[in-house]
Formats: sequence, C-alpha cells, structure tokens
Amino acid sequence: MAWTGPSDPAALDAAIGRAVQFYEVAKARDVEMVRRALAAMDTKGERTAALIAGGFHTDDIRELLIAKGVAVAVITPEASDEDDHDRYSRILKFKYGAGR
Repeated sequence: MAWTGPSDPAALDAAIGRAVQFYEVAKARDVEMVRRALAAMDTKGERTAALIAGGFHTDDIRELLIAKGVAVAVITPEASDEDDHDRYSRILKFKYGAGR
C-alpha cells in the first residue's frame, strides 16, 4: 500500500496530530461506554447484559470490563468479503480526513 498522505513535514505533523487525537477520543469513548453500561446495569439491577460495539473498540472494552471484574464473552461476526475492511477505511477517511 503506497503512502498517499501529505509529504510536507508540517502537513504530515498535522495529520499525525489528528490521528493521535482520533485514537485518544476513541479510547475515551470506550471508557464512557463501559461506565454507562455498568451504571445502567446497576440502576436496573441486572447481572447480565450485551454491549454491542464496533470491532475497533472490542479489545479496549474487553480489557476495561475485565479490569472491573466483569466476565466477558466476545462474539465477532465473520466478514464475508475482504472489501469490508476497505469500505470501513474509506468511510473513516471520508468522515475524518481528506473527504471533508
């Protein structure tokens, strides 16, 4: 895969900064999703629940739940087409990057 991003050092630094910020916000969202899910379970007196999230969030959410002492089972659908990853990347690139 060839690099198609900026070649100017300042533009590259800015792009890296945006990427870092994106992942920092994503991790903060993981923490908040777990906090809200556990709070809702507490409020309703539930001991079992399903939290549905995109694949990018799976590892962090699983680790956060385990750290809270929650038993976790991850169910992952099998992608039927290799284009699924490419499509996801294009959507993110358009929404958060060059497609604006």
